[in-house]
Amino acid sequence: MPAFLAPIAVFLAQIIGPLTSRVLLALGIGVISLTGVQSGINALLNKVTTHFGGVAGDAASLITLAGFDVFFSLVISAYVGVISMKTLYGAYKRFGFGMGGDG
Repeated sequence: MPAFLAPIAVFLAQIIGPLTSRVLLALGIGVISLTGVQSGINALLNKVTTHFGGVAGDAASLITLAGFDVFFSLVISAYVGVISMKTLYGAYKRFGFGMGGDG
């Protein structure tokens, strides 16, 4: 092995362990939080579907005309987007890529 490759090999051997643990930790926490959010959203959607199943036909058509289904979809999508962005920002902080400033 050439002499100039030895320090590079030592450097890589020293950073592989901590780097791997950081990546796995960030992925694990992200998967756990995403699974929890997905479970909560599914429970909420099931509850809404169950409760609106007993609504009379005229009331259901009025709710549809008012755009409640679109409103509900937008609200749920906004919550999922915010949680995804917070999870992504948390992963950036765990990796040490801080967004600059006082992070």
